[in-house]
Amino acid sequence: MRPSRLAPTLLALLVLLGCASTGCEPAIGSLRTGASVGEEENLFVSLLKDLSTGGVGAFLGAWFAFKLENRRREREDRKENLSAAKRAQFTLTRQYTQLKHLDEMMKPLEVNPERWKRLDPVIGMSHQNRLNLPSLHFLLDSKTPALLDKLAFCDDRYGQALDVLAMRNQAVLELRAKLETLRSSPTPPLDHATIDASIGFDLKGRLNDLTDGLYTSVRSAISLNEGLFAQLSGYIESTFPGERPMSRGYIQIFQGEEGKTANDGPASSEAGA
Repeated sequence: MRPSRLAPTLLALLVLLGCASTGCEPAIGSLRTGASVGEEENLFVSLLKDLSTGGVGAFLGAWFAFKLENRRREREDRKENLSAAKRAQFTLTRQYTQLKHLDEMMKPLEVNPERWKRLDPVIGMSHQNRLNLPSLHFLLDSKTPALLDKLAFCDDRYGQALDVLAMRNQAVLELRAKLETLRSSPTPPLDHATIDASIGFDLKGRLNDLTDGLYTSVRSAISLNEGLFAQLSGYIESTFPGERPMSRGYIQIFQGEEGKTANDGPASSEAGA
């Protein structure tokens, strides 16, 4: 295409780009519509010389700098996302350990009809082992965005189990206070029926419901935790090739094996026992 056929606006933009790259002063007067063909040809040749010396070099330098910065940010984002995913696995493992310990304590009374009053309160369960969901928002841009919602639901179930436990602990304290009052009375009741009647149907009903709810919520939270830990492991392996997810360790302290760690993996049969 001859230079004379270039649209005046495009030619002006090329001149400004070349001058911005080389530091020359644009000859605005030569861009008049009435410029002769010879003048336009000389201007086009001069512009190509400027671009071939300084303009192209400046453009390539800026392009490579942009690419390098973009790759650096991608590496940092990848490292940060991988770290967040592994921290989530660590938190899930802490939750799982607490829930399994609680489940082991409740097992001996699981089929006992009087478990509502025989199951002792459990203290020392930390509410601080919660997932940092904002750090996992990158999952929304992944191929499995629903994983974030599942992790949030799993974290909620863990919190609900601890809430039920706290409410039952409080009810057990009320029960013990009433029993202590009965024992100190001048004519303490001797049979279980009289004791249950003295406790009151309201407290007994609350304890019964909370105890049933505790068994249900703990088992549900354990099942969800096992499944989400396995899903998160699969996400790490598929999204970050060469990186290994955490292995699951459960410290068995309610079976006479204090201090022994069972590395049963994210989806083993022992984890679901």
